[in-house]
Amino acid sequence: MPPELPRSMRAKNDFPVVRISVDDRDYDLPLGEVTSNIAREVRQAAGRSLSKVIAEAETDGDIDTIAVLVFAARRVAGEQVTFAEVESSISYGSGFGVEMGEGDDSGEVPAAS
Repeated sequence: MPPELPRSMRAKNDFPVVRISVDDRDYDLPLGEVTSNIAREVRQAAGRSLSKVIAEAETDGDIDTIAVLVFAARRVAGEQVTFAEVESSISYGSGFGVEMGEGDDSGEVPAAS
């Protein structure tokens, strides 16, 4: 089950999406597709749960938080990437941001509100 997000961030099909941008590249993290294995990998890499990382991103989107979200998004997308690889590719010189959005039944990820 995906981490709990405020009702205002939920689509009618209950499929919230986190969009992470790093250096003009977007990574979509559809929370409904996060498996327990990926959640465990995130906890091992970050020392905290994915839901806590998402909450931190809303108030303190520092590069360590961004790296965790990118790692989770890439793992959900099927990439066999390590956290160390992702973490070393993001610096304070990177342009980055996080938006909360809602998925829909089409599989498209609309722009976050």
